[in-house]
Amino acid sequence: MSQLGSGVEAGEGFTPLIFTDSLPTGIELSEQDFIIIGRPTTNSFLALLNDNLPQPFVAGTDELQQVLDDVSYRLLPGFDVGILETLNSPWN
Repeated sequence: MSQLGSGVEAGEGFTPLIFTDSLPTGIELSEQDFIIIGRPTTNSFLALLNDNLPQPFVAGTDELQQVLDDVSYRLLPGFDVGILETLNSPWN
C-alpha cells in the first residue's frame, strides 16, 4: 500500500480502475498492477492465477492447498480464513 501511495504526489495521477466482472478486452496485463479480492470459485481472474500463488487453492474449490515440502496441512471443513498474498506478475 505504501508503494501505491508513494508513487504519486498528493494523490494526483492515481486513477485506479475497478472491475467487478471480467476484464475488458484489449487490456495489456503486463502493464497493470492488480489487487484481487474474492474466492477462486467466484472470481475467475483469481482462479486463473491460482497456479502462481504462493498459497494456492485446490483446483475448483476455495480450500487451501497447504503443502510444505512433503507435508500436507489441512484446516477443519467450514473453517474460514482470509489470506493476503503478493506475487510478481506472471505476464511480466
